[in-house]
Amino acid sequence: MEHAIHNISPIYNSDSQILILGSFPSVKSREAQFFYHHPQNRFWKLLAALSHEDVPVTIADKKAFLFRNHIAVWDVIASCEIEGSSDSSIRNVIPNDISRILRDAPIRQIYTNGGTAFKLYEKYCLPLTRQKAIRLPSTSPANATYSLERLILEWSSISKRDIGIISSSVSFFLPIFLSRSSIYLRVPVAVYNCFHRSSLFAHRTIMRSICPIIRNIAARKNCIDLHSCNFCHSTENRADSTDTASIVQHGLNRFGNVFPDVTEAASINTC
Repeated sequence: MEHAIHNISPIYNSDSQILILGSFPSVKSREAQFFYHHPQNRFWKLLAALSHEDVPVTIADKKAFLFRNHIAVWDVIASCEIEGSSDSSIRNVIPNDISRILRDAPIRQIYTNGGTAFKLYEKYCLPLTRQKAIRLPSTSPANATYSLERLILEWSSISKRDIGIISSSVSFFLPIFLSRSSIYLRVPVAVYNCFHRSSLFAHRTIMRSICPIIRNIAARKNCIDLHSCNFCHSTENRADSTDTASIVQHGLNRFGNVFPDVTEAASINTC
Protein backbone atom coordinates (compact mmCIF):
# COMPACT_ATOMS: atom_id res chain seq x y z
CA MET A 1 0.00 0.00 0.00
CA GLU A 2 1.46 3.34 -1.06
CA HIS A 3 0.35 6.93 -0.67
CA ALA A 4 -0.13 8.19 -4.22
CA ILE A 5 -0.71 11.74 -5.43
CA HIS A 6 -2.61 12.58 -8.60
CA ASN A 7 -0.32 14.90 -10.54
CA ILE A 8 -1.92 14.73 -13.99
CA SER A 9 -3.60 17.99 -14.97
CA PRO A 10 -7.21 17.85 -16.14
CA ILE A 11 -7.81 18.02 -19.87
CA TYR A 12 -10.43 20.61 -20.81
CA ASN A 13 -10.94 23.99 -22.42
CA SER A 14 -13.67 26.60 -22.72
CA ASP A 15 -15.48 24.47 -25.33
CA SER A 16 -15.70 21.28 -23.25
CA GLN A 17 -19.31 20.14 -22.89
CA ILE A 18 -19.09 16.80 -21.09
CA LEU A 19 -16.81 15.66 -18.28
CA ILE A 20 -15.68 12.06 -17.91
CA LEU A 21 -14.30 11.22 -14.47
CA GLY A 22 -12.27 8.20 -13.51
CA SER A 23 -11.37 7.17 -9.97
CA PHE A 24 -7.56 7.34 -9.86
CA PRO A 25 -4.86 6.80 -12.51
CA SER A 26 -3.42 3.32 -12.90
CA VAL A 27 0.27 2.65 -12.40
CA LYS A 28 0.84 2.88 -16.17
CA SER A 29 -1.02 6.19 -16.36
CA ARG A 30 0.91 7.61 -13.42
CA GLU A 31 4.17 6.63 -15.09
CA ALA A 32 3.16 8.16 -18.43
CA GLN A 33 1.56 11.19 -16.80
CA PHE A 34 -1.59 10.83 -18.88
CA PHE A 35 -5.05 9.32 -18.63
CA TYR A 36 -5.90 5.73 -19.56
CA HIS A 37 -2.40 4.86 -20.71
CA HIS A 38 -2.65 1.14 -19.97
CA PRO A 39 -2.56 -0.59 -23.40
CA GLN A 40 -5.50 -2.85 -22.49
CA ASN A 41 -7.79 -0.07 -21.30
CA ARG A 42 -10.60 0.36 -23.85
CA PHE A 43 -11.21 4.08 -23.18
CA TRP A 44 -9.61 5.48 -26.34
CA LYS A 45 -10.83 2.68 -28.59
CA LEU A 46 -14.35 3.19 -27.26
CA LEU A 47 -14.49 6.94 -27.80
CA ALA A 48 -12.89 6.60 -31.22
CA ALA A 49 -15.53 4.06 -32.26
CA LEU A 50 -18.39 6.24 -31.02
CA SER A 51 -17.01 9.32 -32.77
CA HIS A 52 -16.12 7.49 -36.00
CA GLU A 53 -12.47 8.45 -35.79
CA ASP A 54 -9.18 6.60 -35.74
CA VAL A 55 -7.86 5.66 -32.32
CA PRO A 56 -5.48 8.40 -31.11
CA VAL A 57 -2.01 7.09 -30.32
CA THR A 58 0.21 9.82 -28.94
CA ILE A 59 -0.59 12.07 -25.99
CA ALA A 60 -0.81 15.03 -28.35
CA ASP A 61 -3.28 13.12 -30.54
CA LYS A 62 -5.39 12.22 -27.51
CA LYS A 63 -5.54 15.81 -26.29
CA ALA A 64 -6.52 17.02 -29.76
CA PHE A 65 -9.17 14.30 -29.94
CA LEU A 66 -10.72 15.39 -26.63
CA PHE A 67 -10.73 19.07 -27.56
CA ARG A 68 -12.18 18.32 -31.00
CA ASN A 69 -15.04 16.36 -29.45
CA HIS A 70 -15.67 18.80 -26.56
CA ILE A 71 -14.74 16.22 -23.91
CA ALA A 72 -13.10 17.00 -20.57
CA VAL A 73 -11.27 14.26 -18.65
CA TRP A 74 -10.11 14.08 -15.04
CA ASP A 75 -10.31 11.86 -11.95
CA VAL A 76 -12.24 12.14 -8.69
CA ILE A 77 -9.28 11.47 -6.38
CA ALA A 78 -6.44 13.91 -5.73
CA SER A 79 -4.55 11.57 -3.41
CA CYS A 80 -5.12 8.29 -1.63
CA GLU A 81 -3.57 5.11 -0.38
CA ILE A 82 -3.69 2.46 -3.07
CA GLU A 83 -2.19 -0.91 -3.85
CA GLY A 84 -0.99 -0.90 -7.45
CA SER A 85 -3.95 -0.03 -9.69
CA SER A 86 -6.63 -1.72 -7.60
CA ASP A 87 -9.71 0.46 -7.04
CA SER A 88 -10.89 -1.88 -4.29
CA SER A 89 -7.78 -1.08 -2.24
CA ILE A 90 -8.29 2.70 -2.23
CA ARG A 91 -8.24 4.27 1.24
CA ASN A 92 -8.00 7.74 2.83
CA VAL A 93 -9.33 9.65 -0.16
CA ILE A 94 -8.76 13.34 -0.74
CA PRO A 95 -10.90 14.47 -3.71
CA ASN A 96 -10.02 16.78 -6.57
CA ASP A 97 -11.76 20.12 -6.88
CA ILE A 98 -14.09 19.26 -9.76
CA SER A 99 -15.76 22.65 -9.44
CA ARG A 100 -12.82 24.34 -11.14
CA ILE A 101 -13.73 22.66 -14.42
CA LEU A 102 -17.41 23.51 -14.02
CA ARG A 103 -16.50 27.16 -13.48
CA ASP A 104 -14.33 27.37 -16.60
CA ALA A 105 -16.23 25.20 -19.07
CA PRO A 106 -19.92 24.87 -20.05
CA ILE A 107 -20.20 21.28 -18.83
CA ARG A 108 -23.67 19.94 -19.59
CA GLN A 109 -23.25 16.46 -18.16
CA ILE A 110 -20.81 14.56 -15.96
CA TYR A 111 -20.14 10.86 -16.57
CA THR A 112 -18.13 8.49 -14.42
CA ASN A 113 -15.97 5.75 -15.87
CA GLY A 114 -16.93 2.89 -13.56
CA GLY A 115 -18.73 2.27 -10.30
CA THR A 116 -15.88 3.31 -7.99
CA ALA A 117 -15.62 6.71 -9.61
CA PHE A 118 -19.39 7.13 -9.34
CA LYS A 119 -19.49 6.25 -5.63
CA LEU A 120 -16.57 8.53 -4.83
CA TYR A 121 -18.09 11.39 -6.83
CA GLU A 122 -21.41 11.00 -5.02
CA LYS A 123 -19.66 11.00 -1.65
CA TYR A 124 -17.04 13.72 -2.05
CA CYS A 125 -17.92 15.90 -5.05
CA LEU A 126 -21.68 16.04 -5.48
CA PRO A 127 -22.28 18.09 -2.29
CA LEU A 128 -20.04 20.79 -3.79
CA THR A 129 -20.88 20.61 -7.49
CA ARG A 130 -24.59 19.83 -7.06
CA GLN A 131 -24.47 18.33 -10.53
CA LYS A 132 -25.55 14.72 -10.87
CA ALA A 133 -23.29 12.25 -12.65
CA ILE A 134 -24.29 9.34 -14.88
CA ARG A 135 -22.56 6.06 -14.18
CA LEU A 136 -21.02 4.21 -17.13
CA PRO A 137 -19.32 0.79 -17.01
CA SER A 138 -15.57 0.88 -16.53
CA THR A 139 -13.30 0.64 -19.56
CA SER A 140 -10.59 -0.92 -17.39
CA PRO A 141 -9.28 -4.36 -18.41
CA ALA A 142 -10.28 -5.46 -14.90
CA ASN A 143 -13.90 -5.14 -16.03
CA ALA A 144 -13.63 -8.36 -18.02
CA THR A 145 -17.38 -9.02 -18.13
CA TYR A 146 -17.77 -6.15 -20.60
CA SER A 147 -16.54 -6.67 -24.16
CA LEU A 148 -15.77 -3.68 -26.34
CA GLU A 149 -19.06 -4.17 -28.18
CA ARG A 150 -21.01 -4.13 -24.93
CA LEU A 151 -19.17 -1.04 -23.72
CA ILE A 152 -20.04 0.72 -26.98
CA LEU A 153 -23.73 -0.01 -26.44
CA GLU A 154 -23.64 1.24 -22.85
CA TRP A 155 -21.57 4.33 -23.57
CA SER A 156 -23.82 5.33 -26.46
CA SER A 157 -26.00 6.99 -23.79
CA ILE A 158 -23.65 9.95 -24.21
CA SER A 159 -26.10 11.91 -26.33
CA LYS A 160 -25.72 14.15 -29.36
CA ARG A 161 -26.88 17.14 -27.36
CA ASP A 162 -23.92 16.68 -25.00
CA ILE A 163 -21.29 16.55 -27.74
CA GLY A 164 -21.69 17.13 -31.42
CA ILE A 165 -20.78 13.81 -32.98
CA ILE A 166 -21.32 10.98 -30.52
CA SER A 167 -24.70 9.39 -31.24
CA SER A 168 -27.45 8.82 -28.72
CA SER A 169 -28.90 5.51 -29.93
CA VAL A 170 -28.16 2.31 -31.78
CA SER A 171 -29.96 3.63 -34.86
CA PHE A 172 -27.49 6.53 -35.02
CA PHE A 173 -24.21 4.76 -34.37
CA LEU A 174 -24.99 1.55 -36.28
CA PRO A 175 -24.05 3.05 -39.70
CA ILE A 176 -20.75 4.18 -38.21
CA PHE A 177 -19.62 0.56 -37.98
CA LEU A 178 -20.68 -0.48 -41.45
CA SER A 179 -17.26 0.45 -42.83
CA ARG A 180 -15.37 -1.13 -39.94
CA SER A 181 -14.48 -4.69 -39.01
CA SER A 182 -17.18 -7.24 -38.24
CA ILE A 183 -16.23 -7.31 -34.55
CA TYR A 184 -18.08 -4.02 -34.11
CA LEU A 185 -21.10 -5.19 -36.04
CA ARG A 186 -22.26 -8.33 -34.30
CA VAL A 187 -23.96 -6.89 -31.22
CA PRO A 188 -25.20 -3.56 -32.69
CA VAL A 189 -26.77 -5.27 -35.69
CA ALA A 190 -28.42 -7.89 -33.51
CA VAL A 191 -29.80 -5.26 -31.17
CA TYR A 192 -30.98 -3.08 -34.05
CA ASN A 193 -32.78 -6.00 -35.70
CA CYS A 194 -34.30 -7.01 -32.38
CA PHE A 195 -35.67 -3.50 -31.77
CA HIS A 196 -36.98 -3.22 -35.31
CA ARG A 197 -38.73 -6.59 -35.33
CA SER A 198 -40.06 -6.14 -31.82
CA SER A 199 -41.59 -2.80 -32.72
CA LEU A 200 -43.33 -4.29 -35.75
CA PHE A 201 -44.58 -7.24 -33.72
CA ALA A 202 -45.79 -4.94 -30.94
CA HIS A 203 -47.63 -2.68 -33.38
CA ARG A 204 -49.38 -5.60 -35.07
CA THR A 205 -50.23 -7.19 -31.74
CA ILE A 206 -51.74 -3.95 -30.45
CA MET A 207 -53.77 -3.52 -33.62
CA ARG A 208 -55.07 -7.09 -33.50
CA SER A 209 -56.03 -6.68 -29.86
CA ILE A 210 -57.53 -3.22 -29.93
CA CYS A 211 -59.44 -3.28 -33.21
CA PRO A 212 -62.02 -5.85 -32.02
CA ILE A 213 -62.49 -3.81 -28.87
CA ILE A 214 -63.05 -0.67 -30.91
CA ARG A 215 -65.51 -2.45 -33.17
CA ASN A 216 -67.32 -3.73 -30.12
CA ILE A 217 -67.53 -0.23 -28.66
CA ALA A 218 -68.76 1.21 -31.95
CA ALA A 219 -71.28 -1.57 -32.27
CA ARG A 220 -72.60 -1.00 -28.79
CA LYS A 221 -72.77 2.74 -29.26
CA ASN A 222 -74.65 2.46 -32.56
CA CYS A 223 -77.13 -0.24 -31.58
CA ILE A 224 -75.54 -3.05 -33.62
CA ASP A 225 -75.27 -5.35 -30.63
CA LEU A 226 -78.75 -6.22 -29.37
CA HIS A 227 -77.58 -6.70 -25.80
CA SER A 228 -75.99 -3.27 -25.85
CA CYS A 229 -79.16 -1.74 -27.17
CA ASN A 230 -81.11 -3.21 -24.30
CA PHE A 231 -78.49 -2.03 -21.83
CA CYS A 232 -78.37 1.50 -23.23
CA HIS A 233 -82.16 1.77 -23.23
CA SER A 234 -82.40 0.81 -19.58
CA THR A 235 -83.33 3.88 -17.58
CA GLU A 236 -80.86 3.28 -14.81
CA ASN A 237 -77.66 2.82 -16.87
CA ARG A 238 -78.24 4.74 -20.11
CA ALA A 239 -76.27 7.87 -19.22
CA ASP A 240 -73.31 5.99 -17.79
CA SER A 241 -72.88 3.68 -20.78
CA THR A 242 -73.25 6.51 -23.30
CA ASP A 243 -70.77 8.69 -21.46
CA THR A 244 -68.28 5.83 -21.26
CA ALA A 245 -68.48 5.19 -24.99
CA SER A 246 -68.04 8.89 -25.69
CA ILE A 247 -65.00 9.11 -23.47
CA VAL A 248 -63.39 6.09 -25.12
CA GLN A 249 -64.13 7.37 -28.60
CA HIS A 250 -62.75 10.81 -27.74
CA GLY A 251 -59.54 9.26 -26.42
CA LEU A 252 -59.12 7.18 -29.57
CA ASN A 253 -59.66 10.21 -31.78
CA ARG A 254 -56.80 11.99 -29.98
CA PHE A 255 -54.45 9.13 -30.89
CA GLY A 256 -55.53 9.02 -34.51
CA ASN A 257 -52.35 10.59 -35.76
CA VAL A 258 -50.18 8.10 -33.89
CA PHE A 259 -52.13 4.95 -34.79
CA PRO A 260 -53.94 5.51 -38.11
CA ASP A 261 -55.20 1.92 -37.99
CA VAL A 262 -57.09 2.80 -34.84
CA THR A 263 -58.80 5.76 -36.49
CA GLU A 264 -59.79 3.57 -39.42
CA ALA A 265 -61.20 0.92 -37.11
CA ALA A 266 -63.14 3.50 -35.13
CA SER A 267 -64.76 4.92 -38.26
CA ILE A 268 -67.01 1.91 -38.84
CA ASN A 269 -70.29 2.60 -40.62
CA THR A 270 -73.05 3.32 -38.15
CA CYS A 271 -76.64 2.11 -38.37
